[in-house]
Amino acid sequence: GENAMPITIEEVDAHFKELGYKVMLPDDPERKKVNRQLIFNTKRYCNAEGENSVVISIYLEPSGEYIELVAPRAYNVRECKNKGPVFAALLEIAYKTRNQNFEYDPSDGEIRVASDLPIEDGSITQLQLDALLGAIIFTLDKFHLVIQHVIETGRIDLSLANEPDSDKSVGDPETAELVAKLGGIEGLRKLVASIGGEPS
Repeated sequence: GENAMPITIEEVDAHFKELGYKVMLPDDPERKKVNRQLIFNTKRYCNAEGENSVVISIYLEPSGEYIELVAPRAYNVRECKNKGPVFAALLEIAYKTRNQNFEYDPSDGEIRVASDLPIEDGSITQLQLDALLGAIIFTLDKFHLVIQHVIETGRIDLSLANEPDSDKSVGDPETAELVAKLGGIEGLRKLVASIGGEPS
């Protein structure tokens, strides 16, 4: 409506609190846009430290009209000799998942996974927020072996992708239950697509 108020970071915090997620204030004051960070357990995805976990940063535009969720430093291809095949694989994965974008920073080789949502009517529901978070985690879990393989070998093998077990892939059991209720990753993708007003 016309009199919708833009969403505030306090509302986002309230959603996270109700979802039972532990929220951290970002430890990097330089990147003024990062509003919050959350850590989730992953099933197959392994970060650079070799841990089954992912940090997701939340950016909320000051206007409150746009929210972006990013898994920073998901991968690094600075020393990688196979950048062409890696980018081709990431584009194909982005095509398959529809709502996930991969971003590459040539200055340091960082590859991030990002998911965003314009908040046109000034509100974001708990379900929408959870779906956006869940979609990033699912993408990393499902395609980790594919991405790792192409970084190491230069060969794209999408048969390495696997459906994460919905009861274990997300650190919080209630989220996993929600994802299962929505019909797994396919249902999640449809939900996020419908939220994002996927171009027909």
